[in-house]
Amino acid sequence: MTAASPHCTLIVDFYKRGLSTGDIFKRLGVHRNTVFATIRRFNQLGHLKDRTGRGRPRTVRTPAKIKAVREKVRRNAHRSMKKMSDDMDISYTSMRRIVRKEL
Repeated sequence: MTAASPHCTLIVDFYKRGLSTGDIFKRLGVHRNTVFATIRRFNQLGHLKDRTGRGRPRTVRTPAKIKAVREKVRRNAHRSMKKMSDDMDISYTSMRRIVRKEL
């Protein structure tokens, strides 16, 4: 699905009023595919928010890894992140993100 257009709310308002798709894209000056995609998304979902599950899924910062890191830090708070990342076979950067953002 394409990214949301800044005209989405206007497109849906005009659609609800009964204007044809041709009138909508001529009036707003947007591409007709934008109008069709916006109306299709509104009809399918009932709203204009993004679908859930969009984007790349997490592969390293999973809840299980976060829980394991939390347990390691609880047992020994003075252990280096480099040693923990080597033990858990994840990158130093991912370990650092887990410690800083998730704990």
